[in-house]
Amino acid sequence: MTITRIRATGAAFVDDEDEFARHRVQYRYPQEVVAQATAAAAWLTAALHDGTEPFSSQYRTWLDMVGQ
Repeated sequence: MTITRIRATGAAFVDDEDEFARHRVQYRYPQEVVAQATAAAAWLTAALHDGTEPFSSQYRTWLDMVGQ
């Protein structure tokens, strides 16, 4: 799973869930790994939406460095 945020709008969403589902079967991920990955994706998506740092403003410092 990949969490993607659209920089222009701030919208965040979980991407590649289908790939994760295929790999879950193909590589026989243990249920604990699946549960932790799903919980982490849910937490990160919520944090991107509600302004939790460092996802609210602190990340801009790093983006500014990339632009130089």
